[in-house]
Amino acid sequence: MPPKEKPKEGYTLKVTSADNGGRTVIGSDKLILVEQRQFLYVRINEVYAFTRDRLRGGRLEILVRDKESAINEIIGCLSFDLGDNPTRFPPDSPLAAQWYKFEDRNGVKVAGELMLATWIGNQADDAFSVAWHADAAAVSGKSVTNIRSNVYLSPVLRYLRIQVIAAKDLAPADTNRKPEANIKANLGNLVLRTTVSKDKNPNPTWNEEVMFVAAEPFDDHLILSVEDKMGVNKEVCLGRSVIPLHQVEKRLMPQAIGAQCINLEKYVAEGEEKTEVKFASRLHLRIFLDGLYHVFDEPTYYSSDLRATSPKLPPEKIGVLELGDKNDGTSDPRLGKVRIRLSTLETGRIYTHSYPLLVLQPNGLKKMGELHLAVKFSGNNWINLFHTYSQPLLPMMHYLQPLSVYQLDSSRHQATYVLSLRLGRADPPLRREVVEYMLDTGENRWKLDLVKGHWSVEFKDCGGAKEMPLTKP
Repeated sequence: MPPKEKPKEGYTLKVTSADNGGRTVIGSDKLILVEQRQFLYVRINEVYAFTRDRLRGGRLEILVRDKESAINEIIGCLSFDLGDNPTRFPPDSPLAAQWYKFEDRNGVKVAGELMLATWIGNQADDAFSVAWHADAAAVSGKSVTNIRSNVYLSPVLRYLRIQVIAAKDLAPADTNRKPEANIKANLGNLVLRTTVSKDKNPNPTWNEEVMFVAAEPFDDHLILSVEDKMGVNKEVCLGRSVIPLHQVEKRLMPQAIGAQCINLEKYVAEGEEKTEVKFASRLHLRIFLDGLYHVFDEPTYYSSDLRATSPKLPPEKIGVLELGDKNDGTSDPRLGKVRIRLSTLETGRIYTHSYPLLVLQPNGLKKMGELHLAVKFSGNNWINLFHTYSQPLLPMMHYLQPLSVYQLDSSRHQATYVLSLRLGRADPPLRREVVEYMLDTGENRWKLDLVKGHWSVEFKDCGGAKEMPLTKP
């Protein structure tokens, strides 16, 4: 067996030192995990931040130009000595803005005033996350919206479960043949079906379940229809029902949901344009939004959240996780992911590492950069901590009434699709490829590439296997 190759330089995890400026940590210090940096903040409607270490010169000049002027004429300016700017570090109160009279280039007061505030602060300032940073001044076009951090809230996902029992008094379009009925369920752009009932009569039974992933707030309606399979590519609708999801019962606690009968309607043509809605039949089913399960949108072994959807089943809080993003060690485009298993962290300890950002490409593994992180997990109640780790990872219903592998796999792809649609409507929108990358939608393709790589290595080790012809026996 050939010896294992050593990982390439820079492709491994590196321990770094925690530099918090030599400060003594008291309580919950926002800067405990990062290197403190000072910024010059300027608030004029928007907040602008300039890294103090990169400022050259001792004065701040603000020019106000006339947009309507053909030559972009300067109508006034303001000048401040950087040494006169006040320093404001939390928990200091924010600085109030003031009116300042315009001056010309010679320092003479002219008509006009501008309200602004300038101060020296750090990353713990409330303005830091909403400020336009001067480091991104060269960014233009559509990328401008991406230089400011945004928090995207994932919508609450629920399993919409439709357990179809039977239909009653179907009226087939062709009375000379026995109906071959199946149930078609439509939610948005997703369509699921049951199998064709074995009962070839007007009262077919199924006892099957179809399951969707629905996101709150519920925008789409559920459309259920009974389809009669007339041929290979031909179906006739025998009746349908439109159900608003906000009227569907939610299961928040472990209790049985009763079955119900809904009316199916059929559109009957009367002439060229007019249609009449008539009662067609009844459908016996059980339908509910299940909150007792965790809706998987990530691979099972990489899931960052395993909570049940129901707000009545909240997990116990065992501690606080603090994460600090230190200076990035490269100017290359950052592409990659970092995973940290929380169960491996000691409470109260600060971990500082440089994580390589690696991407598997067709020509091999490539390092795209490094991410310097400082991580600290704090847990105050050891009893809750031990109790949580002694419990199963998933909500109890996953063990009492487990979902099938097909249901889990299908619902995960649905969850990815639903999240892509919702987050794509945010401002700025989160593109579908970003959502799929974060949720590891292409993990199976990566596994296939890995298997192919191992297979080719084994072939090479066999000696001459590549030249062996493949012939029929």
